Amino acid sequence: MGRSGFLIIIFICTLATANAQEDYNFTQIDSSTYANTLSENWDEVIRIGNYALDHEQDYFYLRLRMGIAYFQKNNYRAAAKHLEKAVAFNPDHGLSKDYLYHSYMYSGQHDEAVFVAGQMNDKMLEVSGIDKHVLYIMFCVSCKKTSLVACRRARRRFAAPVSFLRSTGKTSV
Repeated sequence: MGRSGFLIIIFICTLATANAQEDYNFTQIDSSTYANTLSENWDEVIRIGNYALDHEQDYFYLRLRMGIAYFQKNNYRAAAKHLEKAVAFNPDHGLSKDYLYHSYMYSGQHDEAVFVAGQMNDKMLEVSGIDKHVLYIMFCVSCKKTSLVACRRARRRFAAPVSFLRSTGKTSV
């Protein structure tokens, strides 16, 4: 075996090592995104998350962590994209709905934010610091774009008491 054979073997070993370093399995991706989320290393969460998605790995906690990472980097539209997927995986998860609501609000997507809040129970709204009376007003404003039936549902769901309306100087919304 001459010099060229030796170089071929080294090249093959180098190539195999490079590929092995970039291949992450589910456990590595999950533990790495979890650790980086805890240490608030948002760029690494996003990098590993995008790698996972490129390699057809998609699951609730990956989307939740990527959504939080983009949220923390003030990229609220990208956060909403991932949080929508997280909510689709687990519709009852309060933290994902909370982040999704705030992502929509901060990105100016108020109608979507009200829709998400409408799916939250009273306890989730309270924990998230979302005022039902403000939601009622926001929903009625967005109802002008949708339907009277939807506004009636909002009135029942987020019922604004007359005392609240009077304190804002309005007698009806």
